[in-house]
Amino acid sequence: MKSAVIFSLVCLLLIKGRVMADDDAWMTLSQQFATMNAEIQALKAKTSQLTASNNITVAFHALSTERQLNATAQSPIILNHAATNIGNAYNTQTGVFTAPASGLYNFQASIMRYQGLGRGNANDYIRGAIYVEADMVAMTLSDSRTGYFDHGSMHAIVHLDAGQEAYLKNPDDKAHVYFDDLRTPYTTFSGFLIKAD
Repeated sequence: MKSAVIFSLVCLLLIKGRVMADDDAWMTLSQQFATMNAEIQALKAKTSQLTASNNITVAFHALSTERQLNATAQSPIILNHAATNIGNAYNTQTGVFTAPASGLYNFQASIMRYQGLGRGNANDYIRGAIYVEADMVAMTLSDSRTGYFDHGSMHAIVHLDAGQEAYLKNPDDKAHVYFDDLRTPYTTFSGFLIKAD
């Protein structure tokens, strides 16, 4: 009988040890599960954020409704008609594009000089430039002194932070007259978001 009691006690101790070991394993597994669940939730949130940022569409194409664009020295060339303005980031009153999201942007612009506008004065050539904030990122020249019309174009791919501004500008210290026509737009400014950050 004594040996049966000892055997029962040993069995109880072994079972208790096994249960305690199972409790420790259960606690460890429970903690690992909670950690993995938190990581999964963080990854889902990051995926949603990346998906939302990649679904941003920004594009504009601006031109003028006026035949002559008078741009004073060192000032933006204001194109008052946005044929396309997805995202409403181009302001037709100021001629300034404001980036709604950080990312890589593509800009292009063209200018035209018509000899019939200002014939015989020093403005028979004009320059235009694309600026990001105060920095020139592209420039072109249109020189109608050797012909009736002359056309220049430029292109830039730049990274902008949200809120940064880009615009077409007369970079010279003298006023210029740019040629345009809504039916046949020669002086234009366009851009689009290639990829958001």
